[in-house]
Amino acid sequence: MQYTVKQLSELTGVSPYTIRFYAREGLLPGFTRNEAGVRFFSERDAVLLDLIECLKSCDMTIAEIKQYIDWTVEGDCSIPSRLELLTKQEEVLRTKLDKLKESLDVISYKKWQYTVGNEAGTMSILASMTEEDVPAEILDLQKKLLEKGHIAALNPKLR
Repeated sequence: MQYTVKQLSELTGVSPYTIRFYAREGLLPGFTRNEAGVRFFSERDAVLLDLIECLKSCDMTIAEIKQYIDWTVEGDCSIPSRLELLTKQEEVLRTKLDKLKESLDVISYKKWQYTVGNEAGTMSILASMTEEDVPAEILDLQKKLLEKGHIAALNPKLR
């Protein structure tokens, strides 16, 4: 099946402008044009477009994505290069994911503090709380944050 830019956009949710940009940059190398200049894309292009959007969301540059696409065009001889690129990108994403999880823990901890302060009408309530007043999951979160060096979890009096 063949798709026009509009049809490919409707199928993938990627804007027509972005599809045209990718085509110009060589990221969709398989498209054809009819005698009127209308671009036509294949199902392979639709699959490739989905992958491009994924790689872009992983903070890969257009140049890196273009290199990957070029390697796919080269065929099987570039499998090791593609594997290496994706392996490196996976490592980058795992590091970012770990940092995001840690940031989420800090936000969750602070949110709990503000929820308690909001319910009491004052943040000073935190200073008078004993460990028995604090839910076990918050104590665990606090311990985890302290182990990772987040001094914000050290003293609830310092908000």
